Order: sequence, then structure tokens, then C-alpha cells
Amino acid sequence: MTISIAACHQTAYTLNGGWRWLRTTVNVGRYPLTACRIVRSGPDGPILNLPDTALNRTILIEVPGNVQRLKQDAFPQAEDWRYAQRAAFRWVFDNCYMANDFVDGTFILIPNDGCGL
Repeated sequence: MTISIAACHQTAYTLNGGWRWLRTTVNVGRYPLTACRIVRSGPDGPILNLPDTALNRTILIEVPGNVQRLKQDAFPQAEDWRYAQRAAFRWVFDNCYMANDFVDGTFILIPNDGCGL
């Protein structure tokens, strides 16, 4: 799944001497437009998708909001999340990625050029 544009607008600026230029601003949070979400929340638990087309792009791995409550209220679903995330992290680390950030319940992983595989 590719992150879609949340908002896009143009702002006109006037510089000294009357020059004008437009700047387009795209607001998608902190995820690049080409990011690929390989673990996301579905109606019955996590959805794991490990496409080869995700390689060399920023990878997103979602985490459920309240893991402890999920363990108490729906343990089988919590186990599904654990297994999906384990498989996703193994896949990205096997493909020379490194964790870059954690934003709004989502791990952000980027290619590690110095991996040496």
C-alpha cells in the first residue's frame, strides 16, 4: 500500500524586485510518498504483505495502539500481530534495512546502503 497525499496546496511568494514563484507543499506526515506499508491493521487483525516491489523504498510497519489491552482482550489477535511483525522485521533486516523512526504507531525503516550483502 502506498501512502496517499493527505493535503496539497500552492503558496505564492513575492521576492524583492517583484519576482513571483509558486511552492507546492505536500503534507503526508513524515512518510515519503513512495513508502510501502508491509504490516497494517485489517478488520480481523494484522495484514502482512511482503512484495519484492517494496525493496529500495521506505518501509512502514504498523503497531496496534494498545498492545497490553489487546493481549488481555484478544490474545489470539495479539499473537497474530506478534507473528506478522516478526516476519516483517526479519524480511526487512534480511534485505539490508535499518529502523529510522517510530511515528504515530508505525516503525519507519529505510534501506541501509552500508549493509554489504
